[in-house]
Amino acid sequence: MSAKIFSWVGHPAETSVSHMMADAYERGAREQGAEIRRMNINDMEFDPNLADGYNTIQPLENDLEIWQDNMVWADHVAWFYPMWWGSMPAKMKGALDRALLPGFGFKYHDNDPFWDRLLKGRSADVFMTADTPSWFDWLTSQSPARRHVKKKVLEFVGIKPVETHYFAAVRTANEDTLKKWKRRAHVIGADAGRR
Repeated sequence: MSAKIFSWVGHPAETSVSHMMADAYERGAREQGAEIRRMNINDMEFDPNLADGYNTIQPLENDLEIWQDNMVWADHVAWFYPMWWGSMPAKMKGALDRALLPGFGFKYHDNDPFWDRLLKGRSADVFMTADTPSWFDWLTSQSPARRHVKKKVLEFVGIKPVETHYFAAVRTANEDTLKKWKRRAHVIGADAGRR
């Protein structure tokens, strides 16, 4: 049975390193027979504002319904995005606010502080690009963006193992560095395609 991978690119610019990495990853996975579904945040149309929190659940726009369908369909997810201000781009975070809802991604228990993780059985690769070198990100703040997406988003809804892959510094990366990153994404994609 072939791997089913949902690839989600969270960088709004189509010419980004995130898109380049997603393309290379998907090539590697397809070479191993994987099925790929991809969504790019810049093509998705929805209101990113969770206006009333979880007090009133807003009807999902079509693109968010497709996003949820892809999450359910997949046995592996791959997210590609830049670290901006210590987190992910706002529209990507808005998609999570709107679509990883109670009853879809998780369900709180009524009589204790725990919850059911409703997306168990899936694994993930997270490709994060940044201008901050990895060692400096760790030294100054213990890599909060990587910990956040792993622990507070993906593992919170039951997706694990989660592998985070950090690529920096984009601002000073030359052509050789970009080729090296692309090769690495291709290899990681091939590994995911063999699952």
